[in-house]
Amino acid sequence: MVSKIIESLRGDLAALHEVGAVNKVTMREFDEICPPPVRELAAADIECAYRSC
Repeated sequence: MVSKIIESLRGDLAALHEVGAVNKVTMREFDEICPPPVRELAAADIECAYRSC
């Protein structure tokens, strides 16, 4: 859910940047405060992390 909101905000900022309402510094600052995308894990990956493989 959060990633969809961040993705939407990023798209809105990109559109504002294209028309000159937002500069590159603002875009970089937004990217810096956004959490990285969450990686999907398979059951085997979770088990390995749990068992410290």
